[in-house]
Amino acid sequence: MTGRSLTHALSFRNKEAYEDALNTLRLVSYVFRHLKIGDGSWKPSQTHIIMSTDSMLELQDHMLKKEDFQFFFCGKGTQDNIESGFSNVRRGRPKPSAMDVKYQLRTIVGQVSEVAKSSYRFVAVYFQH
Repeated sequence: MTGRSLTHALSFRNKEAYEDALNTLRLVSYVFRHLKIGDGSWKPSQTHIIMSTDSMLELQDHMLKKEDFQFFFCGKGTQDNIESGFSNVRRGRPKPSAMDVKYQLRTIVGQVSEVAKSSYRFVAVYFQH
């Protein structure tokens, strides 16, 4: 899930490796859906892992099939990048207002969307919708 190198990227170039990676992600989701922790009650961490894994599966499907990307780096869609984005928003003003955040995000997305077909493009697509 945090892979940022070409060897860990999802791609149709090696169908066997692609299917293996997807099957591993599906297995993680399945295991956490059926996992009993402690007294057997549902734990928030189960929800978080399932949502993260399922989101990556949907994102890679969209980017590789509908957006025609050659590679999908799951690590580009983790919380680290979101934290970095909000850090950039707060760079000029530590406690920005809602309007400040809106304008900063527009500025950041405007810069990112100019990089056509890059791995950062999905961030721009996400914020524009």
